[in-house]
Amino acid sequence: MASIPFLWAEKLVTLVGGTNEHTLRLIPLFAGILVLVLLWTVGRRALGKEGAVVAICLGAFSSLLISYTTAVKQYCTDAVVTLLLLWLVLEVLRAGGSRAAWWRLAIGGAAAMWLSLPAVFVLVATVVALPASPAVRAVPAWRRRYALTTLAWAGAFALIYVLVYHAGERNAYLQEFWEPTFLTPGAPDFLRRARRAARLILEPPLVGTGDLLPNVHFVLGGLTSAAFLAGLVSIFRTRGPSLALLCAGPYVAMLGAAMIGTYPPANRLLLFAAPLLFFIYASALCWAVQAFPPRARGPALALALAVLTLWRYPGAVEEALHPQRGRATKTLVRAIEARAPDAPVYLLTPGFECFCSVWAFYSTDWSAPDTSRLRWFARTTAEMADTGSIAAAMSFTGRRRQDLIGAGARLQYVRGAKWSPPEPDGVWVERESERVRRAANPVAWLWATETYPEAAIAHLLHGIRQRGGRLIFAAQAPGAATWEVEFSPERGAQSPR
Repeated sequence: MASIPFLWAEKLVTLVGGTNEHTLRLIPLFAGILVLVLLWTVGRRALGKEGAVVAICLGAFSSLLISYTTAVKQYCTDAVVTLLLLWLVLEVLRAGGSRAAWWRLAIGGAAAMWLSLPAVFVLVATVVALPASPAVRAVPAWRRRYALTTLAWAGAFALIYVLVYHAGERNAYLQEFWEPTFLTPGAPDFLRRARRAARLILEPPLVGTGDLLPNVHFVLGGLTSAAFLAGLVSIFRTRGPSLALLCAGPYVAMLGAAMIGTYPPANRLLLFAAPLLFFIYASALCWAVQAFPPRARGPALALALAVLTLWRYPGAVEEALHPQRGRATKTLVRAIEARAPDAPVYLLTPGFECFCSVWAFYSTDWSAPDTSRLRWFARTTAEMADTGSIAAAMSFTGRRRQDLIGAGARLQYVRGAKWSPPEPDGVWVERESERVRRAANPVAWLWATETYPEAAIAHLLHGIRQRGGRLIFAAQAPGAATWEVEFSPERGAQSPR
């Protein structure tokens, strides 16, 4: 769930720079650049110059981090908030912290929860880490400052939870969508979920999305697990228990939330902790090169960095040059505009909620937007998300064409491009193909965004053929797909339901 300040910032940049892809991606891009700056600034304070150099190299070549600097998502800002919080905590840990440092930490922590949902995990780790510092405990007033800071954070979290996040926790669609990833105790596949969570914590920030061959996963999992533990031990021994708790604590808090079903371990939702992982791996690498003679440590560290980063260079460049995984949605919209611009468009809904934002954005003339149509999209998708069923109005006739939001096929995406159940219900196929037939003039478009179940499209096209329709054009691009169907004049051109 994107934070309110992030949405306000996106609104502000569109007011200044207009509504377009480049403007919308400005905030995530700036956040990604700021992550690198903070990796150096905070890394020097936490690990020293050598550790900061390693951390910034790992971050600069992280395909996962780069991919979300080009997506209109809040995940890079989550990483920025984590680094800023770590900076504030380090200021308090240094010589016990002045009164001003404690005030900055208290106010910054409360503000961080408004900026980033996972910031609460960093604050939980901070609450544990501060008393572990001898420098903090040496200050006579530390207990009072610590108690007031903790109470301020608890009150801020309670307020934010009631006003913002409680609704998301009750959302039936989100709960069902993420349920297979939660670490629910007693679940039949608990061990598989736990292994997946561990892999997503350790691998994606370093190597990408984690979609590797099983034998590669086994080797890489062993190496990253050893590096994670070695890094924490090295931080504990060289930098003290407080910094080790700060680096490990957010993961423990996040896993606890996953066990009670409030936060799913997914690679993009774990990006907030990627800077901590870079620091842990950097500490492990700096510790490992200590085994070499003093004169060989610099070259050994440089060689290790080259091995860790250069092999990822092609993937990192690919992510940077082709934003949002090479999405070519505009190409498909141009095809629709060229072939049948006035034909109705049916938006496939694989699960319970229609992801209409991509189609709504690229099919809108932002120089003179149809605001009634945009409000309908927002209202209808919100109703579907809240109820997990059909909204009151599933079609809208705008200035140029009619949009039909598909009723949910209730298919759940599972890992490996599979869906459960594998095929849609027959009643859904009959109802939705009839809606397409009634809307056709005599042509209609089917539109699917991102990953979609091919079986649902195949069954829907079969239902359309049974009603006298035929497929006359199809196109697919990374991020979307579209199909043009045509009915005989006497079989189409009726009002849709």
